[in-house]
Amino acid sequence: MTQLALDWVRERRAAYERAYPDVPSETREVSVSAAAFAAFDRSEPYRGSGYTWVVRDPADAPSTSASTDAEPDDRPRVLLLLPRGETERWGVPGGGIESGEDHKTAARREVREETGVDCVLGDPWLVLHRVWSVPDEPKASHSLHVFFDATYTGGDLAPQPGEANGVAWFATLPDRLGEFAARRGRRWSARD
Repeated sequence: MTQLALDWVRERRAAYERAYPDVPSETREVSVSAAAFAAFDRSEPYRGSGYTWVVRDPADAPSTSASTDAEPDDRPRVLLLLPRGETERWGVPGGGIESGEDHKTAARREVREETGVDCVLGDPWLVLHRVWSVPDEPKASHSLHVFFDATYTGGDLAPQPGEANGVAWFATLPDRLGEFAARRGRRWSARD
């Protein structure tokens, strides 16, 4: 069986597992159509992505205007986005690795592009190995997706057109969350 990017994924996954032994490291198999698989089967295969759970301290929030009567809110906030093509579920910012990037570089770049926000990355909270295949075809493509905790360092919400349907800071998580935002959000909501 042809295994696209398998060695690349194995090396990086093993490095994350050694460096962060307590972080969940999972494998998921994903069946796709032959047409969808064509995006993986190219000279430089898709290798994965980096995502972030960005938290902003209350001290880093913008000042309120003099005409605002609202009391200051001293709760930390998390940055979420409505991904392209999505109108219901808020997710974590991030996206695909470009040529020459590692997961951390991709995660920081994608947060900036999608939201206008800069951040410093902390440790990962999930390492996910996906195995993409077409049923009854003798090949598979492997990708590695790494999800990092991050801290806001600057910038204002200003997504690039076409990057997201919406971005916002949340002190209380919305009810409709994507899978990974919900997974990290359960731990974040339980912090109090």
